[in-house]
Amino acid sequence: MLSYSVYKVGRTEFCGERKIIAASISAPLKMVLVASPDYLAQHGSPKNIDDLQQHRLIGIKLSAEHGTEMQWEFKYKKELITFTPKSHFSINNHLRLQAVSDGLGIAWIAHMSVADALNSGHLVELLPEYAITYAPLYLYYPSRRGYSNVFKLIVDALRVEVV
Repeated sequence: MLSYSVYKVGRTEFCGERKIIAASISAPLKMVLVASPDYLAQHGSPKNIDDLQQHRLIGIKLSAEHGTEMQWEFKYKKELITFTPKSHFSINNHLRLQAVSDGLGIAWIAHMSVADALNSGHLVELLPEYAITYAPLYLYYPSRRGYSNVFKLIVDALRVEVV
């Protein structure tokens, strides 16, 4: 088992004598608000973030045991806005996509999960000026010398998933 303390993190940082490798394991993650055309025809579109509470929101719980509702984050003119939805119901990502497609409400969801539905017109992006994009995720570890083939396979497998 590897155990290292890294105090500074960046693209390439040094920790004592060891060089730290930063392996990108995700693409930037854009989060968007979406709804179906049917939902919007019945309920209208929110004009701003405050209007969201007047709509049927489809949330996501952080864990089944704790039941904590995940906050939604937005960016508007370089300002971070944190929004706690009063969701009508909360479900996992796959079912949330189905629920929003079925016209059950508005969801805050990863753009990559809904790109095809947006392009085909099955879903509509709402308040695009508030969309937030998170930086890519990186796996940081000391230089590759001396690692097992299993560790190298894991790092390579994580890198393959980067879009």
